[in-house]
Amino acid sequence: MFESILCQVTEYDPDVLESLIGLAVEIAREGREGRRVGTLFTLADENAVLADT
Repeated sequence: MFESILCQVTEYDPDVLESLIGLAVEIAREGREGRRVGTLFTLADENAVLADT
């Protein structure tokens, strides 16, 4: 799964991306209080994002 997502990301820190995917998979498996939940993660350059505010 990691490789299929990785091919869509052009610039990344592998450790950050792997941690983010691990967190997303854990949330998908565990849910919250036994209930399914959805999540959305955005991986971006923090300086570029903050420059737009």
